[in-house]
Amino acid sequence: MGRLVIALMVTILFATAAQAQAPLAVDVEIVKQLAQDNLDNIDLSRLADTNSSSSVIKKFAANLVDARSDNNAKLAIIAKTAQIPMPADTGATYHAARAQLANLKGLEFDHAYVIAVRQRQQALLDFAGNANVQNAALKDFVADTKAAAEKQLKMAQDLPDN
Repeated sequence: MGRLVIALMVTILFATAAQAQAPLAVDVEIVKQLAQDNLDNIDLSRLADTNSSSSVIKKFAANLVDARSDNNAKLAIIAKTAQIPMPADTGATYHAARAQLANLKGLEFDHAYVIAVRQRQQALLDFAGNANVQNAALKDFVADTKAAAEKQLKMAQDLPDN
């Protein structure tokens, strides 16, 4: 009987410890949204290399690919430590927007790309500003991401859109 009680206590202790380490749903959703946003921006900006007619926009897009790739790598480390899965694909909403931009070339693409980037940066700022992050490392990451998005939005606002 004593061994049964000890075994039961150990089982409860391990179950409680595992439950305490499980990521919160809000943090899982935040990681998903941030990772998908990074993947969306990377993919969208890679289109600029072939579809844009502007060297300024191509340079901006290349810098955005680098920044968002670095951001996603940092997010992956935080997610792994917090036992949160990283999405491997962009969100379904993005696929339709990408299809529209993929069919544009030259000035039409440049105009649509600049508008899309501005909207995406603003959406990221809104999301990061309202994110109810629980994980401390993720909270710091969201703050850093918000600061970077503010700079990226400013640069996007300075791009020609005509």
